[in-house]
Amino acid sequence: MEQSLVLTFAELEFLLRVREPEIATIREDLGLAPADDAVAAAGLASLLARGLCEPGDGGVVPVPELRAVVAALATADRVTRVLDLGDGSVELGAVVTGPNVHIGLTAVGFGQHVVQPIDVASGAAEQVRHVLGRALGRESAVLVQSRTARGQVSIAIAIDGEGAWYLSDSEGDPDRGTPVGEDEAHARVAELLADPVGVR
Repeated sequence: MEQSLVLTFAELEFLLRVREPEIATIREDLGLAPADDAVAAAGLASLLARGLCEPGDGGVVPVPELRAVVAALATADRVTRVLDLGDGSVELGAVVTGPNVHIGLTAVGFGQHVVQPIDVASGAAEQVRHVLGRALGRESAVLVQSRTARGQVSIAIAIDGEGAWYLSDSEGDPDRGTPVGEDEAHARVAELLADPVGVR
């Protein structure tokens, strides 16, 4: 797959139909609208027009750039979203991880997502830390939501105008931010994303 591929929400909807996803809530987890036949048809038309799918054998065949995306969406066992809490919960990005294929989806506006391959040796926590590094600054707040078949964990991180960090999470004290250092915040994210959700 190329290092940078942009897909629309409609194209993603079609790709989610190529193979049945293992996570039933993946559309919601990625911030997509509920399944819609018209949207999927528009996505297919767009992929054909862009040369990303080709007619063949009575159906269509995704080009190699899309096959990893289809595999990642179909076999994902964890979806981790990062939302910007400072401006109406705007989605910044998502990390889709599975047994053999990992991808990152970065929202770029107008229903478009930049898709990037992720080395399977790089865990969800490391990828989320990369997204957080771009999102967090003075007077900012983000929410990390990570879901597997076993459940969901949420982590809120905020930085105030003085540069102080605060963290709360659904497995600790979800209602009150606790002062933490930057390294401690990232360590907590890594801890919560390291194991399958809901098995501790």
